[in-house]
Amino acid sequence: SFSAKAYRGKRVRLRAWLRLEAADPADRAQMWLGVDRPKDQKGFFDNMSDRPVRSPEWTHCEIVTRVEHDATFLKFGVMSIGKGKVWVDDVSFETIR
Repeated sequence: SFSAKAYRGKRVRLRAWLRLEAADPADRAQMWLGVDRPKDQKGFFDNMSDRPVRSPEWTHCEIVTRVEHDATFLKFGVMSIGKGKVWVDDVSFETIR
């Protein structure tokens, strides 16, 4: 996680390449991005639950959002759900127009 101050009001994009070495058909990988706001207000959150990676092939993943004007922190990561192994490469975070 890191301070959101420099990104307030801007569109940002998190990108990475993921692949899954599954041990079970239910295994999956999911990248996530969250925006924290003050006083427990709901901020942006996407954990790719609607588009998990299940492939052993490298898969390009991307999450884009506009950061709220009162955002405090940006957080991101990758989840391995199940018993499989997740591989991650070429992670980037950038401001976009």
